[in-house]
Amino acid sequence: MSLSNNPSQTRIGAYRMKLRQTSRRRSTLARRLSWLVAAGLATAALITPSAAFAAGPGNNGLDATGNGTKSNATVGGSLADAGNSAVMDGSQGGSTLTCDGDKAGTSTGSFTLTKTLDVGSKITVYLVPNNGSNATPEANVAKNETTITLTSSNNTSGSKINWSITVTSPFTVSSGGILGVFAVNADGVTAISSSKTFSLNCTESTPSTPPSTPPSTPPSTPPSTPPSTPPSEAPSGSVAGETFTPTGGVEAETSVPTAPRTDIDDTSGPGSSMPLLLIVLGIIGLAAVVLTPKRSRR
Repeated sequence: MSLSNNPSQTRIGAYRMKLRQTSRRRSTLARRLSWLVAAGLATAALITPSAAFAAGPGNNGLDATGNGTKSNATVGGSLADAGNSAVMDGSQGGSTLTCDGDKAGTSTGSFTLTKTLDVGSKITVYLVPNNGSNATPEANVAKNETTITLTSSNNTSGSKINWSITVTSPFTVSSGGILGVFAVNADGVTAISSSKTFSLNCTESTPSTPPSTPPSTPPSTPPSTPPSTPPSEAPSGSVAGETFTPTGGVEAETSVPTAPRTDIDDTSGPGSSMPLLLIVLGIIGLAAVVLTPKRSRR
């Protein structure tokens, strides 16, 4: 019988053909999935940067204040060259918020120049609610601002400049906090800085008024004096007997008792062992005489 007519060979060939078809289908599906994944990643790469750039309080220094005020800083007359020219001293100790209850009053802080700006440059700082802040009304927060005009004494790189914002558009805040941020430069596209202050709430702030006067002075007279004389007699009862230390005999009670004498050389006293020793020696001598065999006669 030829191989072509063998049913087993026919089934094996059909099975191999089916495997090859299945493999081709899987390869085609994998290629299609890879193209879909690549397209998704490309779309995310195009969308994510703009979304991340726009997120965050103050839009990373690219927004004007709630009143529309912008900074106006230049380097050699150029607004663009003033970009990234300052950094906010935003640690917890670098910014404060005074409140009356949960009503914001004044925010203070400082920033440091990282470039030398032209004299007359203006840098605007304003307040914004942090992400998740419960500031109310929220729209009022960004309307509170201050603008610092640089002079020849504070326009150089490394200069530290203090700022203070008095809240004139009132709001309350007790959680989430608010931040101090830089307003965008006058061209609308250049950020003075994306840095921010530490987030503060009224519950964490410095009180707007100092606490009331400290407690009154201590009493003019000290506590009552101790008794003028000690008790006239010791307490009665058995306590004195329990604490009394007996006198005399202590050395005899604490001395170590001596062991009885065991040597046989002591002949003093009626208890001497010498007579017993003599008796034992006499018995031994007598036994020696009695038990010695008589010499045989020649």
